[in-house]
Amino acid sequence: MATSQDTPNLASTIILQQLQTKDTYTAAEVTELQRELLVKQQQMEDRMWADSTLSKFDDILRTNYDKSISEFSDVVIYQISKITNALRGAFYTVVETHIQATGCYACTLNSLFKTSFEIGEGLIGQAVKSKEILYLENLPQQNLSVSSSSGLLSAKSIIIVPLIFNDKSYGVLELLFLTSLEDKYKDLLSRLSRNVATMLQSIQSNATTKELLTDSIFQAEALRSVEEELRQNMEEINTIREDIELKNIGLAQQMRDMEALKRELEIRTSIINKTTLVTESDLYGNMTYVNEKFCEVAKYSQEECIGKPHSLLRHPDNPKSLFKELWETIKAGKIFQGTYKNRAKDGSTYWVEATIAPVFNEKNELVRYIGVRYDVTERMEQAAKTQKLLIQAQIQGEELRAQEEELRQNLEETQAIQEDVVKLNQGLEAFIAAAEQSLYVVEISPDTKLLRCNDKFLKEIGYLQEELLNQPYDILMDKTEFQHYTSTLEDLKQGKIVRKIVKRLAKNKTELVLDATYYPVMNSSKQLTKIFKLSYNLTTYVTKIKELESKISPKK
Repeated sequence: MATSQDTPNLASTIILQQLQTKDTYTAAEVTELQRELLVKQQQMEDRMWADSTLSKFDDILRTNYDKSISEFSDVVIYQISKITNALRGAFYTVVETHIQATGCYACTLNSLFKTSFEIGEGLIGQAVKSKEILYLENLPQQNLSVSSSSGLLSAKSIIIVPLIFNDKSYGVLELLFLTSLEDKYKDLLSRLSRNVATMLQSIQSNATTKELLTDSIFQAEALRSVEEELRQNMEEINTIREDIELKNIGLAQQMRDMEALKRELEIRTSIINKTTLVTESDLYGNMTYVNEKFCEVAKYSQEECIGKPHSLLRHPDNPKSLFKELWETIKAGKIFQGTYKNRAKDGSTYWVEATIAPVFNEKNELVRYIGVRYDVTERMEQAAKTQKLLIQAQIQGEELRAQEEELRQNLEETQAIQEDVVKLNQGLEAFIAAAEQSLYVVEISPDTKLLRCNDKFLKEIGYLQEELLNQPYDILMDKTEFQHYTSTLEDLKQGKIVRKIVKRLAKNKTELVLDATYYPVMNSSKQLTKIFKLSYNLTTYVTKIKELESKISPKK
């Protein structure tokens, strides 16, 4: 690039070239050539000055791109005011739908007549809207003035320069001058404004990117180092964005996994709701929630139960001491467990094994109660039949009297079995946990492969999870039992729930008698995808019944 020292030689060269085109020149022609030469020389000097100033100013912009908007505004307006010999300057930034003063020279933001404009309002707003430089000169004295140690200085001219990048306004420069503004400064401001606008847009994008990075808790650690690199080198923004997109893909996959887990939990909860009577109540015992299974057994609709006390179901045969103990236990923050009668809407009686637990909030305040109950009517009726058989055995006479004590002992053992079943429900914290602790849970694929067995079932049959995983289901059956299961599978494929008494073989070949319920899991195409089997172990109970029946049968 030519310097100011090179300009005279360049001008002399231009004169010689022009003089060589003619042999003689008049004094007027020589004077005109000299005038043109001076004009061109001044234009070249102004252009070189502008290019040099722009280059220096670009260095200033690059060293301040990582500053905040206010710091960047102060640096830019200070440097431009020094370059153009401005009396006063102000830097305005477009923020969403309005224009806000963010930097000043020879003044403060508080001393400005107005610091915020709507787009199109005043000279500042009009410059943003029209995207054109506004220049006013020969201003009336005292119309615009600046305080100094000598008094007030009146501005003679003012220029409003919009900061345009990609046909969008990002801010405005306002400069006041004591004299009219030279054309070279106007040209310089026009060229400078594009560079300032570009950097201002980058700083705003940088600030927006930082906010997005801060808001993302999953990406905070990964993006913290990237944020520093972003301030150091704007060209790495694309790399960072690609990194964010990859992480979003991973996040989306996690969300899909969570949805799948949620659907699995919903299926399990649905199974619990079909086998378990669930209620929630307030601190006064009024029901606030009942599930479908509860309504099915109690024969009340949800509308008939909500807001009503649990005494709606109280059977007159239950002693008052039972419910006194219940309330004393749960009000003390403990879990109550018991087996008692309830009366349905039609007056029929049903038995439940109940676990009632208090629920506390984050302040450890008691807020409600949750009740989980199992319908054990069939088992209790069977126990009642057993009692009748004992009475009949007593009536048979003296020959069976010796067996009376043994029958009573058997009855006590039966009650002990019932108490063991009750203990299985202790410590319930959730419905699914209750099922896992009190039932045998087995998951089976449509092609009769074992997918999972809960710990309780594995313990009873003596297998490890690894020994049964993906093994054929008939590993636990004899051939006859497997043939019965084949017909059961056909019903499950049609979406039917099947309940039956089944026999299973433990690892040591002992036989277990189970009260099993099979629940099919269907997909949206009504195809069987999985089978849940929930079952009670009736082996001991069945054995006791057989022993009782053998003892009370009349001798031939």
